[in-house]
Amino acid sequence: MKLSVLSQGVFFCDDSVDREILSVTDQSEQVFAGSLFVAIPGRTKDGHAFLLRAVERGAVAAVVSEAVEPLSIPVFHVSDTRKAFALLCGNFYQNPARRLILTGITGTNGKTSTAYMLEHCFLHCGKKSSLIGTVQIDDGADCQKSSLTTPDPSVLHRIFSQAVKNGCTHGVMEVS
Repeated sequence: MKLSVLSQGVFFCDDSVDREILSVTDQSEQVFAGSLFVAIPGRTKDGHAFLLRAVERGAVAAVVSEAVEPLSIPVFHVSDTRKAFALLCGNFYQNPARRLILTGITGTNGKTSTAYMLEHCFLHCGKKSSLIGTVQIDDGADCQKSSLTTPDPSVLHRIFSQAVKNGCTHGVMEVS
């Protein structure tokens, strides 16, 4: 996907720096040739510290929220890289969440039980549903063990995309 298309609604990219983007990541170890790297400040580590590593691994552009030393790739400044990352991931997968009727379940207790009951209700009513939660992820075709209650945006949008491809019209997710 072209960077100019991927970045719509996030930042401006002119033709002089437009690149083909093959992945969007905030993890420098997941960067490969053609990746867009988003530097997100974290609780213990700041993604800005991994910009050079991302370039070395093949990033073709970067998104930052802080001033950085000049790099050999285009760098786009935004006010909130966490929000930009979520929007970019949605754009990368053609915003699959917009094609699902999603129900998010919050709270301290009962999220998992409620999610399973709601998914069962959808299925009983003839609506194909996906499930994202603490115990498992079901994309409408395959189930896998979950590692987080709410996955990061890149994983979340990939799951939504697969659920749409698998014919799901509804989605249930635990939100923490």
